[in-house]
Amino acid sequence: MEEAALALGRELNEKFGDDVIVKYVDTRPSGLGEFPLIAKLVQMGYPFPIVCINGKPRLAGAVDVEQIRELVTQGI
Repeated sequence: MEEAALALGRELNEKFGDDVIVKYVDTRPSGLGEFPLIAKLVQMGYPFPIVCINGKPRLAGAVDVEQIRELVTQGI
């Protein structure tokens, strides 16, 4: 997943430059305590990875570059 996030970051930076920051967060070492919203989504059954845009969860279960690019383009 970390490699997918790095690839996503490179692709989005090519299109949007430094306006987009992609950050991979591995919750295994510290658990979900630092991420209460993500913990709630996982309890509801949403699968990892959970993709957030502007701090809001938008996608779960895959890193779909095309879909993420569309959401970023829309400014969501």
